[in-house]
Amino acid sequence: MSKTISTNKAPIKKIVKIILIIPLILIGLLAIYIGFILATDSLFDRLDHDKFANLDTQMQTVFQKIKAASNGDDDWKYTTSCDFEMSGDFQTGRYICKSLISMEKTVTSAQEVSDLQAKYYPIVDNSDALKQKTELDLELPGDFGKKFVVSGAEKNYIEKKSGIVCNYSNQLLQSDSNASVDSGLYGSQIIGPIGFVDIRLECTETARDYWYTISRPELLADPNAPLIKL
Repeated sequence: MSKTISTNKAPIKKIVKIILIIPLILIGLLAIYIGFILATDSLFDRLDHDKFANLDTQMQTVFQKIKAASNGDDDWKYTTSCDFEMSGDFQTGRYICKSLISMEKTVTSAQEVSDLQAKYYPIVDNSDALKQKTELDLELPGDFGKKFVVSGAEKNYIEKKSGIVCNYSNQLLQSDSNASVDSGLYGSQIIGPIGFVDIRLECTETARDYWYTISRPELLADPNAPLIKL
């Protein structure tokens, strides 16, 4: 008597289906992952952009108050810019962006330096846009604003809306014609009758893109790229 052997092909078909479905599942998961990355990148870019936009708005407010206090006596300037963040000779893909309120002028006495500090520092220190991060630091305490020597004062703040750190500094330096390594040391007597004052409020942080005008457009990968990302 002969026996009939029944072969069940169902398990084989299931295995084949699974083998075919797995790549599709993997492709689907990869597509979801890529979509998620693109969506979150776009979100983080927008948040980063808004942070630097807030900084710009707040610093322009401070600048207008300083400019009003100057009443045309001093040439205050406000600029924003971004530069490539570098690691050695290579770009990291991120940017160093800053807003800068600054004024430079020549002076002939320590009293002039003291008067400038008394005129502009309170505007910065009492600004609603800033909160104190450090105490006022006088380099060569007892000399700044009292002796006509290389000296300075600085203080760090945090801009409230963006959370970006800002540095206020008032530096009395040698004039360019008298500048040298030795004469630039703190406490060095200002050579000649004229010194150089540099007062600035500078806010700087690393950004995901260049939200302000790029300072070296020649380094952009695309020569037709805009000078500022919007």
